[in-house]
Amino acid sequence: ATTNSVEIGQQLQLTATVTPTSATDKSLTWASSNTAVATVSSEGIVTGVAAGTATITATANDGSNVSGSITITVEAVQIAVTGITLSAPSTNVAEGRQLQLTAIVAPTNATDKSLTWSSSNTAVATVSSQGIVTGVAAGTATITATANDGSNVRGSVTITVKAAEVAVTGITLSAPSTNVAEGRQLQLTATVAPTSATDKSLTWASSNTAVATVSSQGIVTGVAIGSATITATSNDGSNVSASITISVVEAKATVTEITLSAASNSLYTGFTLPVTAVTAPDDAADTSVTWSSSNTAVATVDSEGLVTGVAAGSVTITATANDGGGASGSIALTVNESYPINFDKSATSTHGDRYLQAIRLQPANGNQQSIGVASAKNSAVYYDFTTSSDGFSCIANETLTPEFHYQADGGWMSGYLYVDTGNDGTFSYSDTADGLTDLVSVSTHDFNSGEDGNLKTNKIISMASFTAPSAPGTYRMRYKVDWASTDPGGNTSNSIITNGGAIVDILLKVYARGDVNGDGRVNVVDIAALNAAINGNATITEVRTDINRDGNVDTDDVSALQQIILNAK
Repeated sequence: ATTNSVEIGQQLQLTATVTPTSATDKSLTWASSNTAVATVSSEGIVTGVAAGTATITATANDGSNVSGSITITVEAVQIAVTGITLSAPSTNVAEGRQLQLTAIVAPTNATDKSLTWSSSNTAVATVSSQGIVTGVAAGTATITATANDGSNVRGSVTITVKAAEVAVTGITLSAPSTNVAEGRQLQLTATVAPTSATDKSLTWASSNTAVATVSSQGIVTGVAIGSATITATSNDGSNVSASITISVVEAKATVTEITLSAASNSLYTGFTLPVTAVTAPDDAADTSVTWSSSNTAVATVDSEGLVTGVAAGSVTITATANDGGGASGSIALTVNESYPINFDKSATSTHGDRYLQAIRLQPANGNQQSIGVASAKNSAVYYDFTTSSDGFSCIANETLTPEFHYQADGGWMSGYLYVDTGNDGTFSYSDTADGLTDLVSVSTHDFNSGEDGNLKTNKIISMASFTAPSAPGTYRMRYKVDWASTDPGGNTSNSIITNGGAIVDILLKVYARGDVNGDGRVNVVDIAALNAAINGNATITEVRTDINRDGNVDTDDVSALQQIILNAK
């Protein structure tokens, strides 16, 4: 035999070689040491009976008593795996959760049913030796079970790992009104928390459908006079709910027309414009409206109709009646860039011998205030100091004199100062330099009067004095050096860039006289703040502490402040 083993039920031919070859009688007698394991025929054919071992012996029949033996191992019949089928309660599993896979091996009597499990992407899902899948991260992975019997038979299933489910923790219901007329509808809004909840769907119900019904979208319909509680319940199994009581009232006149109006059809970015809604008829039961913007990237509108400019563009503001009648009104608005500049704000001057070195402001009584601008030629043309500097400060109605420190070898350049007194996002001006609201000062430059010499010698552009705003607050100012142009955005025909001009935007903080702590009021608290400043225990600008405007901050200012407070009583 070429092997010493045979499977149960199978046969194995043994071969006996007798020596010498010239022996007279070569016949043999075959025997098994354990016929319960293996039998042997007279021709040496071994038949496997049961798993185990048996010694097969061949003995010479010539009386020599010579024999030969071999140990035969009888093995169970090996039945190979022919198929593997994988199944699971679901092909989805959440991150961090587990899923048990079941493997069915065919045939059922396969000798070795053991399997090796593997995942095509362990970054998405892993699998244990028992077929337990664990979700790691959102995505898909193929789970494979491979037979260990050498048949290389495999079974696979694709598992999808979903983001971990987030349960609903709260629901808030809101409505334009808690009243709805008979036969009318009212849209409820449900806000689900957290915003990351996996399933935000809700089931709506009414406590009394004879009074009010509610649709799957939260639309309440008034049926009969009375009240009903409308409840929204989460569908994710968290059983979170919220309710609102709606009163159904007698049907009355509804809004049929809404007219919108505003002081202007335009506004500036960062500024607001109130829009007014007038409803008709006058006897409409519910005149409340809901406001909306056609493009919130251009302008937003609040619940009171206050529009805020966001970016330059066109937008339609709409007010819709809350009584369910469907009436609405709209107004088209244009949003313009606030405080526009007529050139690229990143541009640099192309005039080699001119640049704005500093801007200054001199109160009639007080120290001059100065802010540096540029220190070299070919500098920037536009500077925005409204966020990077505290700006200038003064007392309401105070006389102020601006000044430009302008490095130039002469030239017909003039100074202009604008104050946005209306705080409306633009500097009002006209084509002439006289009598304008926001153009408060223009240089007295005159080539024939010696001003050109002053500019050459002292590097100063002198300006006319003006009166500070009467209302305390913060105002935007614009200092501009330009060639004969009152346009606050800069001369474009005889370019501000090529002429070495400059524009500086800065804030002017206007305080009431005696408002030492800057809280907008003048009272005994300011006396304490002033004493602290005099004693060196607080740092407060001289504009607010030099009450009597004599250039010093001392006890005389305390007396002056006390008198102001006394006179105000």
